[in-house]
Amino acid sequence: MSDDTTDRRREAGVQTLSDPLFESSSSEAAPLPETDPQPDDEFWFADSDLILVAGNVEFRVYKEPLLLHSSVLSEMLDNKEAKSMQNASPQPDGGDCSKLLLSDPPDDVRHFLQGLFAGSVLRVGMIHPSYAELSAQIRLGHKYGVKQMVQSSVDYLQEYFPETTSPVKKWEFKYRFKPPGFQPIHAIGVVNLARLADAHSLLPASLMACASLGQELTKGFTRPDGTQETLPRDDLLRCVVGRAAWTKACTTASHKVFQRTISSDCIRRGKCKPVFDKILARLADAENAMFDVTFNASSAWTSHVNASDPDRVLCPWCYDMVGVWESGRQLEQATELLRRIPEIFGVSVSDSDERHVESKELTDSDDED
Repeated sequence: MSDDTTDRRREAGVQTLSDPLFESSSSEAAPLPETDPQPDDEFWFADSDLILVAGNVEFRVYKEPLLLHSSVLSEMLDNKEAKSMQNASPQPDGGDCSKLLLSDPPDDVRHFLQGLFAGSVLRVGMIHPSYAELSAQIRLGHKYGVKQMVQSSVDYLQEYFPETTSPVKKWEFKYRFKPPGFQPIHAIGVVNLARLADAHSLLPASLMACASLGQELTKGFTRPDGTQETLPRDDLLRCVVGRAAWTKACTTASHKVFQRTISSDCIRRGKCKPVFDKILARLADAENAMFDVTFNASSAWTSHVNASDPDRVLCPWCYDMVGVWESGRQLEQATELLRRIPEIFGVSVSDSDERHVESKELTDSDDED
């Protein structure tokens, strides 16, 4: 058995308290259910040849497609069958139906299988997974070596937690930091999933999303299996320090956007300069104005311009110089802020291309087949 496979078999889903916890994932270490397992309502195919037992639930599925994608489960099953032959003992469940005991919560196993099989519930047109579904597929996909499942889930998250090299316009996406099936607090889970899957490109945006949570950041949230999901101490510290650093960076950027240097083509110099002073004063008085420039609010700087100058005293040339997200000073400063996010939140994205490399390896492997 390779070291890589051994490591994957030892890892389990992220169940974070103050630091991530990992449980054994071998079939031998799986706890026996306290009561007789019951067939799952969704994944129970009477003519199939593999039963997965998770807690008090049994999932009866087809062995071949599952083991085709999971070398880890395949090896676990081979080891179990080899031991059965050595002991000359029959399968406990009889017939040709193999059985594996898993240490994962039943809900997680169900979500994992949803990525591999069409069960009794058809998911036609369901393009937005819940956090619980996506989280389980990344954690169990990583644990059991189903790379395509992990990669597809990471790609989905990347649409809502963009890379800092993405165009500014992408950070204006309607559901930025919050996929339709997620709550804002789930950003904590995204950070943990990014760590687990080595998806470094997700970290800057997900840490930034966590930094905007407020007091609930330290409490985390409860997963369906009852475990508490919180940030490890180091990432919690990154969010606290990063929020202060980001506010400072936004303050500097705001002054650069609204500095009193008016446009060289200004036609109302005596009127435009006081408008810039008014805008800066408004920003200073707004309690969370600086942090609002985290792109949580659409066109935050433009909204301050319009609120401070409702009668549009500012001439067209000065207004254009200040710009909107796609032009002028705002574009310059927003682009610079995006570039600095990894530095501000203390993470390295030097490995952000790993997911693209892994995706290419999968494609090349498919071509060879």
